[in-house]
Amino acid sequence: MWSLTMRASTSVAPPGAKTTMTLIWRLGNSWALRGAAPATSRATAAAIRRFIPIIPLPVDGVGRPSLRFIGRNAFQKGPSTVSETENVFRPATPRPAHEGNGMPQSGRTDGPKDPYLLASLHRGLEVLDCFGARNSWSLADLSTHLGESKATIFRVLHTLEQFGYLAKDAATGRYAPGLGLHALGAAAVRHEQLRWQALPPLQDLAESTGETVHVGILHDGVVVTVQIVDGTRAVRMHSAVGKRSPAHASALGKVLMAYLPDGEVDAVIAAQGMARFTERTLTTPGGLREALHRARLDGYAQDEEEIEAGLRCLAAPITDHSGRPTAALAISAPASRMDPARVAALVPQVKATALRISRMLGSPSMAAA
Repeated sequence: MWSLTMRASTSVAPPGAKTTMTLIWRLGNSWALRGAAPATSRATAAAIRRFIPIIPLPVDGVGRPSLRFIGRNAFQKGPSTVSETENVFRPATPRPAHEGNGMPQSGRTDGPKDPYLLASLHRGLEVLDCFGARNSWSLADLSTHLGESKATIFRVLHTLEQFGYLAKDAATGRYAPGLGLHALGAAAVRHEQLRWQALPPLQDLAESTGETVHVGILHDGVVVTVQIVDGTRAVRMHSAVGKRSPAHASALGKVLMAYLPDGEVDAVIAAQGMARFTERTLTTPGGLREALHRARLDGYAQDEEEIEAGLRCLAAPITDHSGRPTAALAISAPASRMDPARVAALVPQVKATALRISRMLGSPSMAAA
């Protein structure tokens, strides 16, 4: 077993003041936190420091450690400097008074105060977190576990039930995950499946063309890159997973919007606008609709220096198990290497790679192709 012993100075520091504590790794796999140096000789203290790693830790204004431990594996090796502790510890606020109820907490109630944190949503997510550890809960158990009143927890449970994220058993009154949570989980799995199943085809295309290739999805009217393989050429396009790009000005965005109903395209334009990035950026709904119509007919879309001067992209749709285009694959390169002849040669390669990924995702329409 791992044991923690924590000590702090008995004096109360002014609010916000920081003093120093030390973390000492002792024999028997036990750890001790100590504040003021123990009554021992300097020679003894020096001997201890020769064999035991010591880590300075900050202490809050009331003499409590202001850092918390985040896992047993973090203690396998004791870092010797303050900077090395950053990956082992993280700031935390004191736990609420109800923490000592003997039950494991959800782990989401601590952490630095965030002025943008929505308290009601935070509480709802805390409740949902509980269903990761136990499949069903009663109102009374959740109230005790989270240290909240039954009235508060009932309102949270009722709201989650109305949205389908939880289901209530009429016979027992217990709550369990609903179909809404299953749908969210399935969506997350699909995105992870897309990321990693797309990787080998992307690597093949990047190797054969020497250019950077990437996969993106349309999320809230913005293109988000979910996978990327850098090209092999010295001068190439650089991107990163998680990068967000305007849909109206990117090849990925245009090829994905090409398959949306008109109403959804209108919603994207209304929400995101049509900002100008270069002289070639489409800035009118009419011009964008014409480009979307052409992309749907051709089966691919282009970004002809519309986001960044000197950079061109070519994209084709990826369809999922339902046959709908839910992602797209693009190849990007400097405009000097993307003349009309090169684009014409790349189109079949990009479409073939998108088709390959679609087949891997079980697309029924693509499987028959």
